[in-house]
Amino acid sequence: RQGDRRRSPQLAEACTSREGQIVELLLQGMTNRQIAQALNIAEATVKKHLHRVYKKLGVRSRALLIVEGAGAKHR
Repeated sequence: RQGDRRRSPQLAEACTSREGQIVELLLQGMTNRQIAQALNIAEATVKKHLHRVYKKLGVRSRALLIVEGAGAKHR
């Protein structure tokens, strides 16, 4: 799957497949609501997944996750 190949090694190792899908959509600029609609899940579920990702990667905000994701794509 293309989304999995684009994820950084750190992200791929730390996150579940669903968390990775959510991060990929976030990095494309989608809001939590748009991500929820795209994946046919509740917006609260998106938020729960993102909070788990933040904890796993040691970031405290969406902005820092975006910076981490963008940096990983340029390495």
